[in-house]
Amino acid sequence: MKKLLSLALFAVLAIGFSSCSEDKDDSNPITPTTKNYFPMKAGNYWVYEDYTRDMNNAKQLDTKETDSVVITGSEIYLNKDSYVFAQFTDGTPGTPYHHALDGAKLLGEFYYFMPVGSSFSIPVDKFENKWVTAVDPNISSWEINSAQFADITLDLDLPIPVKLAGTLTMKASRGTEVDITIGNSTVKAQEFIVKNIIDAKANGLVDLDLELVSHYYYADGIGLVKSTVDSKSVTLTIPFVGSQTIDINGHESTLLRYNIVK
Repeated sequence: MKKLLSLALFAVLAIGFSSCSEDKDDSNPITPTTKNYFPMKAGNYWVYEDYTRDMNNAKQLDTKETDSVVITGSEIYLNKDSYVFAQFTDGTPGTPYHHALDGAKLLGEFYYFMPVGSSFSIPVDKFENKWVTAVDPNISSWEINSAQFADITLDLDLPIPVKLAGTLTMKASRGTEVDITIGNSTVKAQEFIVKNIIDAKANGLVDLDLELVSHYYYADGIGLVKSTVDSKSVTLTIPFVGSQTIDINGHESTLLRYNIVK
């Protein structure tokens, strides 16, 4: 299954964290939810229809995949009681991963959020794996992580290497409740919004300010029913060298069917 949560948190840069925080903003308190957005039992499974989004945020129909994830059991992982998720893309198994619960919060493992195989990637084994908060349904907004990075080399078609240094801040907030159709049924789903804010310089000269936005929708007793990542373009122009536009394709995933063990 495509990394439905990872695209929200680390879709642009895989960077080394020098600091990690989880700061709550209680300036707009909300009534704590009693809904079960994260049903966790062995045998639960979800099947999604996935598409890449073009630069107009339209689904690219030729990229359609059927992705699925199933909870295969539980185990102690990174010193927490956790649930093991197996994932498949068009029937081909991917790498298993873990989630855990901390009260009403959904936690995910750090390695799961690291992208691989892109121009922005660095080996995940350079970092210590850890738990991070993916969703906190009982506050209006929070900061997931703030990180400084340096010497991230971009694989661009320019005559000299391009390296970035700066700050990535990941902020999340609770959005609105919306109707989402699953098969022949319509469910109420709670939106959560994640913003990846990049404030960096390329080769110490050129400012790069970028905000990438993702939306996640959870339904009571079901779990994640839809996720989207907005497409984004950014142009880097290095004086006396040249420029290149980097297109960051979005993503859209909608639940087709599911099974929740009672």
